[in-house]
Amino acid sequence: MNDIADEKLNFEEFEKDLDGLDLEAIQKDLNDLKKEEIPFEKIRDTICKIYRGVRPILKGIPKIPFIPKKIKAAITTLCEALDLLCGLN
Repeated sequence: MNDIADEKLNFEEFEKDLDGLDLEAIQKDLNDLKKEEIPFEKIRDTICKIYRGVRPILKGIPKIPFIPKKIKAAITTLCEALDLLCGLN
């Protein structure tokens, strides 16, 4: 997984990061989570699986010049919280 913060922003890099993300399997996991009482660890693992795939994109959004500061701050804070949750800090 690339850290887009150190590279030029381009869709090819974003798509490369998503190549290993099985969205159909993740959607199935999410549907399963909705149906029953699930332990926190399984919910966390599903969230982290999704986050690892989209993290480079989220980290790249604050680098876009025309994105408002509040949105950049919100996305940065979300990434920091998810990094902590997923052990990526």
